[in-house]
Amino acid sequence: MPKLRSIPGFSAAALAGALFVTCPLLARAQGATPKSPSSTLDLTLDTGAPPVPPAAARRELPSRNETVLPSRGVPNFGGAFRQAPAAAPQVLAQLGSVAVPQAEIRVGRDTRSQLLSLVGAGTNLAVVADGGDWWGVLMVNDTMGWIRKSALRMIDYRTRISVPTEAFDTAAPALDSSPAPPDASVAAGLDPRTTALLREAFTYLGVPYVWAGNTRNGLDCSGFVCSVFGALGQHLPRHSGDQARVGQAVSGTDLRPGDRLYFDMGNRGAISHCGIYIGNGMFIHASTNHGRVDVDSILKRNYLKALVAARRS
Repeated sequence: MPKLRSIPGFSAAALAGALFVTCPLLARAQGATPKSPSSTLDLTLDTGAPPVPPAAARRELPSRNETVLPSRGVPNFGGAFRQAPAAAPQVLAQLGSVAVPQAEIRVGRDTRSQLLSLVGAGTNLAVVADGGDWWGVLMVNDTMGWIRKSALRMIDYRTRISVPTEAFDTAAPALDSSPAPPDASVAAGLDPRTTALLREAFTYLGVPYVWAGNTRNGLDCSGFVCSVFGALGQHLPRHSGDQARVGQAVSGTDLRPGDRLYFDMGNRGAISHCGIYIGNGMFIHASTNHGRVDVDSILKRNYLKALVAARRS
């Protein structure tokens, strides 16, 4: 397995210092000495075909024609992803976390409308529209569903994402004023490619973690990164250690939304996890800790001490 000595060093201390200066809300939320349990993230091999996992770790995937909506929800058949062009319109998006044991996502702002998905507590969703008592959320097939506002706790993160007009209801009430304070925003100054990349990444929120998975029915960390960048036309190596050698090296003080992050979770001298930086000290990844694609803070101790490389495409 290739070792990290061939990869330029990455200063976690510099990253932490920069984030505490530029993200005061995040710093207050994490505290001066953030604590979290040791990571249990699975090892993604650097090279070669992945070995067959133990029988207990295997999962049978649904049919290739089945697209799973957020958090193992109701299947949506035939919902194909359509990539947004560079000139696609943009909408404000904010993250919200399900704050009830189980929440319903429906086609319309009515409890009698078609049920799209059932999502569990803690699932993060990308909120893209404000419909009175309902939030409009981005679905896995690039359409929009509606969830009761009372079911979500809004997170101090917002940005702009590109949306494909043929698949997304741009006539829905826009998220004109985000509940997040202004200094939690990373909405300004993103290029069209980055806003499309963030939208693509957010459509995976809630998709199950599956070891060696590579589809919207379930995937692992490097499969997630490959899929997101592949949808925008950049084909990366399948394994995280190989991905970490592709692209421009980025310092901890210069992270931008869309940069790829690489971690040595076991302190073994090899890349074992990866994700995508989304701004404000947060990144999105396929996590075994959460059992799904989710969002975490880089300032969590287990991630901060394990972050060894960042790459920009």
